[in-house]
Formats: sequence, C-alpha cells, structure tokens
Amino acid sequence: MVDTNLIPMPSSIINSSGKFDIQLISSIVLKNNSKEEKNCAKLFQGYLKPIGVISICSMKETQENQLIIELDTSSQIDTEGYSLLIGKDNAIYLRASAASGLFYGFQTFRQLCDMSLEKSMKPEKTIIPNCEIRDAPRFAYRGMHLDVSRHFFDVSFIKTYIDMIAFHKMNVFHWHLTDDNGWRIEIKKYPGLTDKSAWRVDRRHEPWKEWSPIKPNESPTYGGFYTQAEIKEVVKYASERNITVIPEIEMPGHTSEVFAAYPELSCNKRILPVNPGSYWPNVDIFCAGNDDVFTFLENI
Repeated sequence: MVDTNLIPMPSSIINSSGKFDIQLISSIVLKNNSKEEKNCAKLFQGYLKPIGVISICSMKETQENQLIIELDTSSQIDTEGYSLLIGKDNAIYLRASAASGLFYGFQTFRQLCDMSLEKSMKPEKTIIPNCEIRDAPRFAYRGMHLDVSRHFFDVSFIKTYIDMIAFHKMNVFHWHLTDDNGWRIEIKKYPGLTDKSAWRVDRRHEPWKEWSPIKPNESPTYGGFYTQAEIKEVVKYASERNITVIPEIEMPGHTSEVFAAYPELSCNKRILPVNPGSYWPNVDIFCAGNDDVFTFLENI
C-alpha cells in the first residue's frame, strides 16, 4: 500500500496487489525518443545510480522490469499532470503531456523510494508498492518566498532551496532581493548598490528588534550580493526544475539601504546607514516627486 505521507498528496491513488523491486529495473525506455523524455530519464538514471548503472534506450518492445517514459502531447492529461503506473506488466510507466508532468512524476517516484537514495546511498529497502497514481496540481501558482535581504544566503543554499520546493512540486521561487537591510543584486550601472548598500554592521549576536546603535566609524562587515552571472545561473537552475523565478525589488518603502549609496533618491536626501536589524517606522522612502527616482528604477 502506498505511504500516505506523499507530499503533496496526489489526486488519485489506486493500490494494486504485489510489489516492485526497483533494483530489478533493467533499462529506462523512451517511448517517443523525445528530448523531454531523455531529460526525465537522466533524472531517474542519476537518482538510481547507487543501485547500479541503468541504460537509457529508445522504445523497441515492452519487456519486464523496464521503466517506460512517455511524453504524449495529445493526451488529456493536464499540463503539469502525470500518470505513474507501478507493477503493470511487471514494469513502471510514467506518462505526461508536458515536460513538467514528467518531472513531477519523477518527484513522486522519489518519495515512494527509500530515503537513503536521497543521500546517494545504496538503499536497504528497494521494494515499492504496485499502484496507479494520477495527479495534477490544484493551483497554478505554487510558490515559496525567500528573504535574502535581512539574511543573506549564498548561491549553493539558493539551489538547495530550489531543489526542496521542486521536490514538493512547487513552481515559483519568489526572491526577495532588496529591503532596508541589504541590496543583493548586481546592477552594473549603479556600483554603489553592491559597494555600499549590500553591507551592514554585524549585529547577528543581538535580537533582531533590539540591535545596538551603530558606532562612529564602525565598518560594515556582514552582507553580500549576487553577480549577474550568478543570477543567470540560478534562473537556469530553477528553469530546469520547472520553477519560475520572481525577483522582488522593494519600493517605495523599505528602500533605506539604497540611500547609503544614493541619498539623492530619497525624500530627505540624507545618507542613511544600512540597518542591521528591525527598521520601523521608515523615516525615508523613494521620492515620488523626483524624476531621477523613476530613471533609476527603469535602469534597474
């Protein structure tokens, strides 16, 4: 019987008698030999590597213990939906109408398998239940948000975060790149945003809302930013996992970090330090009556 801990729970699960031993998979078969099928097959191949090297081949004739992947654009399966049949004719069938459906079917297969495979270890348990799973998302927008302004996370962590939301079949990564506590995206036209606005004095040892005042001549040491090359790398990484990246540039408030480098864009035209903790109420924001603000934002 299928473990009910699948997340998210598929739309339909029909349990069948018997079980399937994944270490008996002899080959991964591409029904139509399409690029999308091949990309999905490589996911299975890499994931099952601790068990053994499984070859990828085009469809000839159905044999036992094959894992058959089919992209059928003419099917009635929803765009992000899939059908996963385990044990039918002693084989595994994954079918979808789009690449995203194949990807999500693979994620469900992962959740059916022993967790040790997630650590690239040979599993003690290789048996999964025979079943028929049909699934499609209820909501078109399934996203997670990450604030990298208040706490900076490097590219390696961002990729791990994307992997985790992809594993749970989410398709949007909302990237909160700017706020009072730091500017995180490289804009070559405005180097001050990464030279000054991306860094603050370190108060991580203090409660967020009770940080001590910045001392005279104290140097900012905590922060960071993503280069344009890194941003492109993340966007590509996310796209390969059927995830759209939505970048957020905060405005008109929560913009005081910009004024550490470009005070002329504020209403008061005063240089403000990048805040190392809670900043409320906002004492300055982008000046809506200044045309230079709109030129700045258009250039961003």
